[in-house]
Formats: sequence, structure tokens, C-alpha cells
Amino acid sequence: MLVGLSGGADSVVLLHVLTELADVLRATIHAAHLDHGLREHSAGDAGRVARLAEDLGVPFSGAREDVRTFATSRRLSIEAAGRQARYSFLAATARKLGAVVAVAHNQNDQAETVLFNLARGAGLSGLTGMDPVGVISAAPDVVLVRPFLGLSSDSIRDYCRRHCLPVLDDPTNASLLHSRNRIRRRVLPELQAVNSRTVEHIALTADVLREDEEALDWIVDRVYEQVVEERAGAVVVATPALDEAPRAVRLRVLRRALLMVAGSVEGVERAHVVSLLELATSGIAGRALHLPRGLRALSGADTVALWQGELDSEALYPLPLLDPREAGGTRLARGWKLEVSHGGCLAPETPRGGLHEHVRRVEQPFELLPAGRLARFRPLGMKTEKHVADFLADRKVPPALRARVPLLVAGGAPVWLLGWRIDERWKLDNPDEPYTCLHVTRA
Repeated sequence: MLVGLSGGADSVVLLHVLTELADVLRATIHAAHLDHGLREHSAGDAGRVARLAEDLGVPFSGAREDVRTFATSRRLSIEAAGRQARYSFLAATARKLGAVVAVAHNQNDQAETVLFNLARGAGLSGLTGMDPVGVISAAPDVVLVRPFLGLSSDSIRDYCRRHCLPVLDDPTNASLLHSRNRIRRRVLPELQAVNSRTVEHIALTADVLREDEEALDWIVDRVYEQVVEERAGAVVVATPALDEAPRAVRLRVLRRALLMVAGSVEGVERAHVVSLLELATSGIAGRALHLPRGLRALSGADTVALWQGELDSEALYPLPLLDPREAGGTRLARGWKLEVSHGGCLAPETPRGGLHEHVRRVEQPFELLPAGRLARFRPLGMKTEKHVADFLADRKVPPALRARVPLLVAGGAPVWLLGWRIDERWKLDNPDEPYTCLHVTRA
């Protein structure tokens, strides 16, 4: 077990306790300290930490990082830069040793974390605080444990005094320039004046919420398996099945789908996922959405496709295309089927934009043509005609696929750009007038 040893009371007590329990745990204890180089005497403190480990008979690893320069280069706060550098060092050392990393966060740290995340507007995941057992976020192959998460800082300091353990006093802990210090020194004391067990109660709430989070994740796992199809570099979500889940589950499924595509959802906020959910449940094919990290979404009649970067694969296009093996078009690609019924509806659901439409009764025979064959049509709801190529370009259809978008024609007149819009001139003005039902399904 590799103990992150800052030299403060918490980490010193953790090292002492684990050393005492090494035989019981059947573990080898190792200590590690990163000198952040932020204070004039930090090198001397690092030396004292090393001697403490030596006095306890514990092997020690130390390193130095210019955290201020690191923060500037990464555009991070000093706090965030120090945390990143520290865990990167611990992860690298743990890999060399084949070790589990142990840090000394306690119950007070947990309460501060929950309040800090609450102030930032975190959701359920943020309010669960820190996990007792997890992994280092930037190094998911390294296990991270927090054995003191259920202990108060008072009990840890009492242990430190009883065993006369030497500790370092970090003056930055008193600075109100850091957000966590303001929570520790101003917010928590005010809350403890209301209820002396505030810290304990906040930590307990985090434990309860973590259990709820685990239950939600269990549900999301099963819904994800049912509604998401993973493809090379992308995923396709079946929206009708997704609609059956509660809203909280739907949002989490979509967020996980984005994570699957991009590998990280850093910068993707709740508002972005809500916009994606609105797109997925709109029932309107062909709507596009641009999200952070180069993520893209395109709605089909009953799907939403998610990918990152350029859409360069037919597999990501959620709507029917013409068969590429047929030079003149006239037939849908394998997997799609067009059905036509005069005077009767082929599907039980109400027609909606995309792959199920009702138009005025068509007497002439239908023909499927590549959309580019007819330069213009009049999309439903528009007063003027529009070039088909411009219409498809506006909706982010890749140039390589535009020529294969099928256009249903009757008597030389455009009726329906499949998956997108019918022509305004074929709409039903009266629901009681004779109509033709057009329905496209996956074979």
C-alpha cells in the first residue's frame, strides 16, 4: 500500500496506523511525498517527511514539481494543479510498486467536498462526495482507497497526540484565498452552530446518495444495453425504447453514450445533455446538434446517432439511402422497405415527420430517384422552393451521401424527401380527404 504522505496530521496518522496493521493486512507499506515547490521551506519539509517514514521503517519515494509553472501551463488554479500533479506522481509510483494508493481524507474533508460541489451546482454524482474505494480518475488502472473517510478530524488528531507523532503545519491551510479553506473555516462552523453534528450528517447523506447513485447506475446499465448500439466510433440510440425510461435514466444513458464516443465528457454540461434528450425525443428526423469536444448528434425517425468529428460513414446515417450498387437509384439500400397504401394507414401510431407520412391521394405511379435528379422542391411549411442540395447541406448531411438520399416522385413532381419532409404541395388540407399513407421501415 502506497500512502500519500503530506506530513500533516491526517496522513501521518494513516501511515502510523497502516504500519501497525501491516501484518494483519498482509501488506507492505510504502510512503510517497510530492514537494509542490510553493513555499520557501518546502524542500526542508520534504526532508522531514522522509525522516518520519524512515523512523517508522517505511520505504519512501519523493519528488518535486513546480506546481506554479504547471498551473500556468495548464491554465489551472493552484489547488487544481497541485491535485493533478500529486495524483499523477502517486499513480506513477504505485504502478512501479504494484501498489494500492491510500490517502487520508476524513469525514470533515467529505463534508467540505459535498458543500463545495453543491455550491458549484453539482448533481447527484457530485453530492456523493469521495468514494471510500475507487480509482485515480486520471489513472483508472490504479486503485485508490480512503480508510479514514468515516472518521472525524478530531478523532484523528486525538490519536496523533496520544502517540506523540510529529506533524508539519502547512500555513496555506489557513489562507482564505482557497475555496475549501473558506468552507472549512467559515461555512462549516456556521452550520455546526446550528447542529453540532453537521459534519457527520453531511457525510452520512453522501453515503446514502452514493447508494442511490449505485442503484441508478444499475438501472442505466440495463437500459443502455437495450437501447444503445455501439458502432465503430459512434453509437446509435433507439429512441422509442429510451422514451419508456424515467427522465433521470434517459439523461444518464445519453451521457454514457457520449462518454462511449468521446472517452471523456469533460466540458459537457447538463444543459448539453438536456438538449440532446430534446433532440432524441422530438420525433423529427434530420435535426442536428453540435456539442462540446467535437461531438455531433443527428436524429432519425426513431434513432439518434452520436459521433465525434466528421460524419464520414454511411453506418452513422440514421435514415434510408438508395442502394449504392444500383447506378440509377430506384431502390432503397438493403435493410429498408417502403410501403404505400391508398386510403388506409399502415402503422398504428400517429404520422410524424421522418419515416411515416400522409399525403394527398396519389394517382400516378411512384418512382424513387436520387435527390440530386430534381434540383428543387418545396419543403413542408415553406412558401418557396429550395434546392435539395442546400436543404441537405443545412442539415449536415455529408456531401458523399447527399446523392443517395431518396426522393419519392409521382408524375415527375417531388412528393417526399425520405426521412426529411414532404413537399408542401402534397400536404393534406382536410383530414377527411382521400390520402395516401407512406411508411418506411427497417426490413
